[in-house]
Amino acid sequence: MNVSHRLFLERTVKTEAPFTRVVALFGLYTFFNTQPTGSAPPLYSMKHILIPIDQYSSLLLLPTTLVSEILRPLQPYVSHILECLVNSEVFHIIPSSDLNAFNPRQLPRELYVDSISSESDLQKSKKAGRPTKRDKAKKAKAALDGIDKWMHKTSVPSHSMEGGPAFGAPATTHYLLAQPPTQTLTEYKADKATMLDAIGFSPNHPSGVHSAMEQVNHDVLERLRQLQETEGPKLKTESMSFAGKERAERAVREMEEKGGPGLLGLLEGSGLEESCS
Repeated sequence: MNVSHRLFLERTVKTEAPFTRVVALFGLYTFFNTQPTGSAPPLYSMKHILIPIDQYSSLLLLPTTLVSEILRPLQPYVSHILECLVNSEVFHIIPSSDLNAFNPRQLPRELYVDSISSESDLQKSKKAGRPTKRDKAKKAKAALDGIDKWMHKTSVPSHSMEGGPAFGAPATTHYLLAQPPTQTLTEYKADKATMLDAIGFSPNHPSGVHSAMEQVNHDVLERLRQLQETEGPKLKTESMSFAGKERAERAVREMEEKGGPGLLGLLEGSGLEESCS
């Protein structure tokens, strides 16, 4: 009860907006005069409201601050409430607020932190050093949730099953599978051909002629091997997760032995010969 009264009084100080002070005074008056009485067994109730003398003086002058056209109609109501509280000797005056006469001196505070704002603040102010396991897990979960939402938004009903399933949710497939991105594929092939022509690459070139092409292929393959060494033990399905690395190794081997395009030929089937034989 005492804490509730103090919370209302904190909003009646002169540093608050006049309308806020009026609302806080109405709330204080209503809360104090609606305490349960006559119950059996009797409930605890307060007979007085502790208030610092400086805050008491500014509260009595509250009606004189309501001078705007919007707040002027509230003057008589505020004056009546203050008159009722003063005549009932409700206020128990204590020393000035700068002496901290309340017990406790300051009320403990709880700040509500919105999850969205906290995530944005976390992204703005990144911690120095390595991220903790908890941060990594949160980031991974957020990325997975984002992929799930994107897949859900971009999925369309599947027409592969005639009539659809009899029970349960209808089958869906991603729109890229239902309608392959032929335009993007065409653009990729054209850009790749332009790049290969610019460096003078020939599919039947002898090994070692295009050292830059071979160096790039070996660099990418080395990155895949490093990824398998660092992330492989953390995955349950290591053989399935890094099956692409084996094909990349075969593609690079074909480039060295037969002069193929290496990793740039994966779309045309590079690295599939040994697996299909």
